[in-house]
Amino acid sequence: MSKPVMYEWMLSPSAEKIRRSFRQKDVEYASEEVYFFDRSKIEAVSGQRQVPIVTHAGKVIGPRTLHIMMYIDEAFPGPSLFPGSSLGLCSVIDTYVEKVLNALGVRAYVPLVAPMLTSTPERKKTFDEFLIKVCGHTSDQLMQEQAAGFPSLIPEYLAHLRYLDDHFATRRTFLGEELSAADHSVYSNYWYMKQNPEWEKVFATFDLPHLKRWGDEQEQFLLTRTIACVKQESPQASRSS
Repeated sequence: MSKPVMYEWMLSPSAEKIRRSFRQKDVEYASEEVYFFDRSKIEAVSGQRQVPIVTHAGKVIGPRTLHIMMYIDEAFPGPSLFPGSSLGLCSVIDTYVEKVLNALGVRAYVPLVAPMLTSTPERKKTFDEFLIKVCGHTSDQLMQEQAAGFPSLIPEYLAHLRYLDDHFATRRTFLGEELSAADHSVYSNYWYMKQNPEWEKVFATFDLPHLKRWGDEQEQFLLTRTIACVKQESPQASRSS
């Protein structure tokens, strides 16, 4: 059977959950990275501009990550991404992460890459239009928020993180013992928000022992490249999520 291909941004939380899904199934795949300001590659394949997209056996799947995870689960052998009767719960969790947590994660992460992605007026306009759609803020507003110590983000995000900490107090994984798509969904946001060292300093001050224990265990499952390797303006340096 042909190898699946994933069209992605390296630092996309949505792509991270698909990388982890492939890893759980022990599936080798090819990666095609999409440049933020040139979507022609993804448009040619899928007829739209969002990532991730997976192509396999003549099929184009995505960009809805739940649909991609469902396809991976059905198309490849190995441990189920939706053990037992957990598809419905995993679907709810994935929607919660995509619609709520990732909008908050953008506010924590974007200040790190904003200087690279706003280097010209044209790029700034395009990037700000994207940010307003995703989280309701411009790049300037997010930079100011970070400079002030994330005063509005902390209480809003912390409420969600405390819920997750309580959840993991009695569970090794989101469902209890078995790794699932729900873990990949939640961890993708956890991983994404910590890419900004300034936010990670803030996160380290939170009393969230169960969430942090779960996060440490999940990190060992799939170690992924981070923004620390990005040094200069290039297609690789100019990705967002």
